[in-house]
Amino acid sequence: MAEEQTQGRGRYGHQWVSPPAANLYLSMSWPLQTWKEEYKPLSLWLLIAVADLLEKKGCNNVQLKWPNDICVNNKKLAGILIERKVSQTRSTLVIGLGLNVAMSLNENVRIETPWIDLLSIKSDWQLTRNELAASVISVFKTTLLKLEENRLGTLDSKWRQYDMLLNKRIEFLNKEKISMGYVRGIDGLGRIILDISGKLEHFYSAHISEIKLIGTTL
Repeated sequence: MAEEQTQGRGRYGHQWVSPPAANLYLSMSWPLQTWKEEYKPLSLWLLIAVADLLEKKGCNNVQLKWPNDICVNNKKLAGILIERKVSQTRSTLVIGLGLNVAMSLNENVRIETPWIDLLSIKSDWQLTRNELAASVISVFKTTLLKLEENRLGTLDSKWRQYDMLLNKRIEFLNKEKISMGYVRGIDGLGRIILDISGKLEHFYSAHISEIKLIGTTL
């Protein structure tokens, strides 16, 4: 855990604003015996786990934005970023979480993307960052163990409970081309399903970027 990040980053190398003593900045390593296809949608399973945790702690209207954001009222609350480290002797996942806890108390924060923190969602928020970190680590560990034992169930139906983009029109970047489509959920591999001119297409997160919600529902 870090009290502050001077080079916090999100997806595509974007900066993650990380003021001191305001939020939860956590990284957790997980050793891999062998790489399995089941790990591909891991970030989505972990997002679901954190969303479940926040709901149990009294946060309402928690939403998940594919592929790695937790939002409330269409504002970004948290993000998860996973990297795979491979050496000659071992392979390790490094799971990073940034979660806004009390950033609204910092008057000097300047972020273009709409954001929200736990204190704004729940003014009587009492859980310390250490207690929150312990809960997050616990649900991460439980999720990883269940994934390795194939006990997590059906991803697409669980994701649908929180899906912020479901049946919404989005603009996205794919192969340096801006396109539009309607989101129809995700599949079992964690790929987003897009209705593009009446044709359903499936995309991994590595192949699509800069998702912008246009807002029309169909």
